[in-house]
Amino acid sequence: MTLKTTVTYTLSRCVKCLRCIQSCPTSALSMQNNRIRIDQNLCLNCGQCIRTCQSKGLSAQGSTLADITNYDVTVCLVPSAFTTRCSSGFEARQMFYALKKIGFDEVVDLSPYEGRIHDEFVTAASTELGTSITSFCPVINRLIQLQYPIL
Repeated sequence: MTLKTTVTYTLSRCVKCLRCIQSCPTSALSMQNNRIRIDQNLCLNCGQCIRTCQSKGLSAQGSTLADITNYDVTVCLVPSAFTTRCSSGFEARQMFYALKKIGFDEVVDLSPYEGRIHDEFVTAASTELGTSITSFCPVINRLIQLQYPIL
């Protein structure tokens, strides 16, 4: 499955420092005809190249927070990676409240669902032969597909 990259390149901003190419974990970027080329089959959408690009020659395209006004109902799905960074349940509730204040109609904590899915996966995997790898992060899953296709 090939995912469309969210990374865009702006030739006029690029200073050709090649930091983006060096930082890409899957070698999805290359220099061709004096411009950066993004290989759609290799790009993970991890954003490492964007963070590395000091000239803003690379950026992310897609929805912005302002786009939530285009929908009748908006739901923010908060993965456990966000809630586990909170120092307390109170801090997590504050974060959820802030998300509602910026315009989301509903904020859903995915932690309980992720935990249940994990438990079900472990149970199913224990009855299978071999080793299984899973992640809730699509970037990690894509990295495993690209770097370790035999898995």
